[in-house]
Amino acid sequence: MSNRTARRCRCRRLLPALLLVCLACMAPAMAGSSRSSSTATAPVISATPTTDAGWAMLEEILSNEAQRIVETMPLIDGQKMHGPIKVKIDPIEKKMTLLLSKDYLADGTGAAFEDIVSYVGSAIVSTAAPAIELNGWDTLVEGRPLSYYFPEDYARASLRSSSSANSSVAVFGGHGWYYHYNFKDWRAQRDPSNGILEDEITTEYSRRLEKMLRDSYRAQVFEPRGHSTDIHTPSGQPWWRLATRYWLKRALPNRPDIWHSLPGSASPLRERNEDIRSRPLYANEVKADTTIHLHTNAHIDTRTRGTGVLYHAGRSRDENLARNILCYMDEYIHIRSAYKDWIVPANPTPRMDLGENKLADMPSVIVELGFHTNPDDARALQDAVFQEGATAGIAKGWYLYTQGMGCKKMKILHIPDVEALYGEHQQIKVEYEGIPLSMIQVISSIKNCPANAPCRGFNGGGPKDGPVTLDISCPIPDLKEPLVLDVETKLMDFSGGSAPLYHHKVKCMPGGAEGPGPWRGLARRR
Repeated sequence: MSNRTARRCRCRRLLPALLLVCLACMAPAMAGSSRSSSTATAPVISATPTTDAGWAMLEEILSNEAQRIVETMPLIDGQKMHGPIKVKIDPIEKKMTLLLSKDYLADGTGAAFEDIVSYVGSAIVSTAAPAIELNGWDTLVEGRPLSYYFPEDYARASLRSSSSANSSVAVFGGHGWYYHYNFKDWRAQRDPSNGILEDEITTEYSRRLEKMLRDSYRAQVFEPRGHSTDIHTPSGQPWWRLATRYWLKRALPNRPDIWHSLPGSASPLRERNEDIRSRPLYANEVKADTTIHLHTNAHIDTRTRGTGVLYHAGRSRDENLARNILCYMDEYIHIRSAYKDWIVPANPTPRMDLGENKLADMPSVIVELGFHTNPDDARALQDAVFQEGATAGIAKGWYLYTQGMGCKKMKILHIPDVEALYGEHQQIKVEYEGIPLSMIQVISSIKNCPANAPCRGFNGGGPKDGPVTLDISCPIPDLKEPLVLDVETKLMDFSGGSAPLYHHKVKCMPGGAEGPGPWRGLARRR
């Protein structure tokens, strides 16, 4: 058994309050080999430390887990061995810091570096969740921030346009096929998982989002990665599969500073790294007011699910855009019954190491639509119903951000329970909150209509900035006693925004007309 495994096994005795299951102890076959430990399961943590010693032990366990994970990943080009990686936790700020050795920068902060930081960081956040809910993480290399090693990139990251215009947006479907100089072939940037190739499915989301932004919000949209089925001769692939870098090379042949921004690089991943950089550099060139990058996510634990939005830490405008998009994705996804339990976190994730955001001169966010490593998420990502809801939420979040409005999801606040006579019609007020984008429609269904009563659902509505009402009526059953109707009401606007169902009652009383009669005054409200 290695010293590292032995340390993890001792956690049972040293810190019982953490209730740690050190699974390395449960797999003797893994002992003595850091490579074979890649098959281990993450340690289970089920309580929050209450002492400094407890937090120190948690950091040690998370550091061991981070090291185990990173050793399952390919070496970065130029990296001779996996260097040490440590985890530090700030329990007050609820922030994590990944401490890396300098060999992780062997190929700069390109695609391989981003993959390691994203994969390890998200796994450690999940592992630590029972003890502390971490809000993103920072990355230090040899104790220094990445800006120390790449000052030009991070000087740009601190810039922001002073323009208040918000009418244009650059939309990028993430990844795409690229040329690999070691293997001397064209390949996707991501591996297929559960029937999904991220490089390709993101183009469907970018197509939907572009159309929605143009048609519904009259936005000026820049989407350089198109949808042509023509064949790109060097790769033999249809153009729609190719990464943004190659589209920009064709469209802007005299601007290699955008699509060939690493001319001195000898990395076999240099065109993949240039692809990451080309997206924000193009958005800067066309002076887009905002930028949205669309991706699907991956996690070492295939049970991990849900949507996420990432922004560059410390940029308040980017954070506001991220919060709006996350808020309205929650609204538009959850109104679809198949996805009412879809996981949407309350807060976006701040990061400082992601090139798509840090190189942008305008508010920029990365939308992780769902986890292609999870079978249920993968099915949803391919479902047109989910695609419509997710992109509609992104579009509304973007639009309301441009109007200076924040997150206020649609919600019915109150519909009074009323009494009416059989055959009587009444109009009642619907109180709601939220930001509708068009006229309001209200639709009700009766959940307990008896067989001998000709029940019909109720309808109503109103202008987006005026009173909203619901017309109710009592059926004329062959009854002489009161009938209490259980009513379920939905409020929506014609853009697809909708409030959760609201339950209320209508009590129908004998003594009314023998058929649908005239209005009978005010409702008798309980």
